[in-house]
Amino acid sequence: IDQEGWNLIGNPYVCSIDWDSIPVADKTAIDDAIWIWNATAGNYGLYVGGTGGIGTNDVGADIASSQSFWVHANDLNPQLTISEDAKSEADPRFVKSIEDKTNLKLRLESDENLYFDEAIVAWRNDATSQLDGKDGGKLYSTVSDAPSISFVQDSAFLSLNSLSVFMQYGSLPMQVLAGETGNHRISVMEMNNMANLPCLILEDIVLDSLIDLHQDTTYAFFHSVLYTGERFVLHVGQFYNGNQWERCSYVPNADYQEELTLGMDDLEASDIILYPNPVSNRLFVEMSDKISTTPVRIELLSITGAVLRSKSFSGNTNLNVGDLSAGVYLLRFINGKGDVILKKFVKN
Repeated sequence: IDQEGWNLIGNPYVCSIDWDSIPVADKTAIDDAIWIWNATAGNYGLYVGGTGGIGTNDVGADIASSQSFWVHANDLNPQLTISEDAKSEADPRFVKSIEDKTNLKLRLESDENLYFDEAIVAWRNDATSQLDGKDGGKLYSTVSDAPSISFVQDSAFLSLNSLSVFMQYGSLPMQVLAGETGNHRISVMEMNNMANLPCLILEDIVLDSLIDLHQDTTYAFFHSVLYTGERFVLHVGQFYNGNQWERCSYVPNADYQEELTLGMDDLEASDIILYPNPVSNRLFVEMSDKISTTPVRIELLSITGAVLRSKSFSGNTNLNVGDLSAGVYLLRFINGKGDVILKKFVKN
């Protein structure tokens, strides 16, 4: 490691120490973070103080006895004081319970070898949405065939991108580097306290693809070692309407179940039949006799929650979907009482 400010030190005690138990005042002129080598991953793991025990590549707040770790100086005369109070009874070989935090951990792997890398986006009360001390910089591996994933903030590459809890929408560029050319995967490893966060969408700029991470937790793609740009963007609280990104309300469709019924009294899933499904051109909507005279609003949604078109009708109807790209879509039915049904269909 030849970057300025990097210092390799070790845990001097015969037991583990807890990085979060070391007061910030004892971390003079250094980042509140540690980097530890993970030979299995072929990458360094990162833990940033106050993150709640969650780090990348199996690194957390606990540092094993005699474990070497890197710290980064950010000013002159750096100093780290590790007192007896920092000793921990936890064994870092075991998973430590974590605090109630909001975060997303992504892992990058390939079919070419067993190496992997991880990156985290976390929401904190004490963080800003700009580059600050709550972020964790990327320490690149010296293993040439190991993959690399990081967020990009103000031209800095981050293994952990901490955001203000007040940031409910935005776009986070990502750098994904292949160690070897071949098939790769980005997978959601952890998604904590994010069920109500609307629209969590991974955009593949190269393939012009949008992946809803609330529903598809793994995305497979081919990647070359020659591509070093920012191929991916993580969009939070936004959807693409065909022209621009807008704030959205997330439409759940867990496990791609055939239909979801939410708060329905008079409107029931069995009252509506879609055919043919899959469909190539015209999709027919057949209503049961019970609701054949009830005014209903129908909305055609993309799988990322964008409303593509809508209409109101009574009785049976049909939709021309021949112009849609192949993929999965939703129809949302709403009656005058506000009862809602979601139906899924597949466009060939």
